[in-house]
Amino acid sequence: MLLRALAAVAFVTALVLTPRVSSAEETAPELETHALRSEARAILAALVTTLTPAERARTIGIYLAVDADPADPTALAACDDDGDYVLVVSDAMLRLMDHAARAAAIDDPSISARKVAEYGAFLARSQRPTERLLPPPPGFFGNDAQRDPAELRRDALAFVLGRELEHVRAGDVTCPHPTATKERGDDVWTAAERRAAFALAARIYRADARPRDLAAAARLFAAGGSGKGALATLGVFAAIEQAAPARGAAAFSPSYLRHHPSSSERMSTVRRAATPAPAAADVPGAADL
Repeated sequence: MLLRALAAVAFVTALVLTPRVSSAEETAPELETHALRSEARAILAALVTTLTPAERARTIGIYLAVDADPADPTALAACDDDGDYVLVVSDAMLRLMDHAARAAAIDDPSISARKVAEYGAFLARSQRPTERLLPPPPGFFGNDAQRDPAELRRDALAFVLGRELEHVRAGDVTCPHPTATKERGDDVWTAAERRAAFALAARIYRADARPRDLAAAARLFAAGGSGKGALATLGVFAAIEQAAPARGAAAFSPSYLRHHPSSSERMSTVRRAATPAPAAADVPGAADL
């Protein structure tokens, strides 16, 4: 119990102390990208502290690689070309989570929920393949009172990255040569590694996302997260999925949705995880929710 408490404290501390990322209106894009990447790495490090010693031994050397793709939101668990465990997140995904957090930070819950759905619908009809992920259009947030979205963005990161970490923790992904030593090439996510990661994802990501989603959400709640940022990110994807049938071949189709479909159902799973459930019993801290 003490170890679980210490892990939760470390996680929450990291969520609080990770550097604030300014909005796109305040920061040059290249600086914003760097800050978002740094925040994601800090969140993954905090997530690893919530694993048991045996689980940390199984995930030895795991690190975050950033796919520099600015257009395709994606996140997945993989092996790098050295055989190490790696969680991959694209720059487009980091930006989508940031925009979703801003929408969720509106003080009025009904307005924030509407803005989350509207941003997803906007992407569904306006985003073009290979083009930089679109931010909300000018005036999108109007004069609605907003809280600092940083906490909600970290909440989303903890769920999205935690979901991929679950695949490694549970043994869905098994890399051939994991080591604790960081290699020089780990800082570069290559096209070959990307192709291999997507091929692996096609084999390991199952249609039923509930067990891994439930475990990731339970870990988030056990560490003091609110789940609001996670729900906002999933809400954007749910709106994209909802618009897809009407858009047909022209629909915006993020890689994330190929491996993580049924966003509205996943939102229900996150909400269920706020209440203790036997399915989450193997998650450190889940019994204390």
